[in-house]
Amino acid sequence: MCSFEELKMDLHNFNSYILNLYGHAVESAKYSDLLQKHGSVFIYDGEIITGYNHFGFSNKKNCVSVHSEEDAINNFIISYRLRGYDDRYIRKRLKRSILLTIRIKGDNLRLSAPCDNCLSLIKYYGIKQIMFSINDQEKICKLKTNNLLSNRPSSGNRWLARIQK
Repeated sequence: MCSFEELKMDLHNFNSYILNLYGHAVESAKYSDLLQKHGSVFIYDGEIITGYNHFGFSNKKNCVSVHSEEDAINNFIISYRLRGYDDRYIRKRLKRSILLTIRIKGDNLRLSAPCDNCLSLIKYYGIKQIMFSINDQEKICKLKTNNLLSNRPSSGNRWLARIQK
């Protein structure tokens, strides 16, 4: 999966800052209501904004899953809007941020590469770099967003595909 401009790093060799971010992502993932426990962390100028996957409501009727990447982006935007920043400034900060996403199962990391919907959202906001866990325990892959291609549908899309058959 990570064949271009990849940087696979053993977490034991990370500096303390990255280990701290990894810890925040793991803690966020533990809050997840869903079977797949994802946690995301935005990193910019020492500020940490987290998100996790959970259930949300669309049009007050339908229950939908909110992915951790989407939740982290929403939390980032809300955080800066509450401080009085305009959308142009927020978008500049998003472009300079790094998004770290992990998925946990028990005590192990699992693949957390973004699905098509999340990748589209990440590219829409101009986020240039993402880091995500891969299937190997304690491995993180760091990629530039424009090098990441996804053909992974979200779990909701997989569910819809099975229903339509």
